[in-house]
Amino acid sequence: MKTGLFRKTLDNFLTLLYPPRCVSCGEVLPRKTQALCESCEKRFDTESKMPCPKCGKAHSKCDCVINPEFEKVKLIHVTGYDMKRDSVSRNIILRLKDDNIKSGFDFVSERMAEALLDRISGGYLAKNCLVTFVPRSKKAKRKAGHDQAEILARNISRITGAEFADLLTNLSHKMQKKLGKEKRLENAIKSYCLKDDTLRLDGKHLIIVDDIVTTGASIGVCSRLLISAGAKDVTALVYARTQNARVKTDII
Repeated sequence: MKTGLFRKTLDNFLTLLYPPRCVSCGEVLPRKTQALCESCEKRFDTESKMPCPKCGKAHSKCDCVINPEFEKVKLIHVTGYDMKRDSVSRNIILRLKDDNIKSGFDFVSERMAEALLDRISGGYLAKNCLVTFVPRSKKAKRKAGHDQAEILARNISRITGAEFADLLTNLSHKMQKKLGKEKRLENAIKSYCLKDDTLRLDGKHLIIVDDIVTTGASIGVCSRLLISAGAKDVTALVYARTQNARVKTDII
């Protein structure tokens, strides 16, 4: 049997054994490249069009969560959700933290890249920017087998043409999601550092990627490190923010 035919047969067989499922609800899907079932896709469209409860703008155009005192850091996000309520976006984020599902990561990455390109021109991104990410704790990465923010950052780099750079590390043994607001900031300050203490980013524009922002502690601390290394400014790009999140850029 020819190699191409063998691979196709094997692929079809594996698809029968492990059919693609909706990243949100788990319903079996007709195509491997599809991320959401028809019902969840409609729910996502409705959720993503809901305005920010603070400024009334679409989430992708909202910047009211940024402390205006610090102009060097701004936030771009695709959607938002209430942590206590079921939503497609919340289900996707939770699933991708645990499972490296290509269709799910492609779905999220494409929407993050669209939001970024809507605010920053593609030519500017490709010429002047570096894309990096908020690294996961070693414990969480070891448990899941992947870093969801790194996958998103690499995908966004590929889509936009901006150069990818792995600049930060996370030395923490604690997971941020298990900590309260004050403890998150304390843990973030102790945990994040530059991979290279001699790194210079003079004049560079940094795009720092994460899947979600809750208190903003991780993004704030990582942005401070990048600016201390000479970055001209930092744009935080996340898929979702919790509806009650406040980005603490005042720690910079």
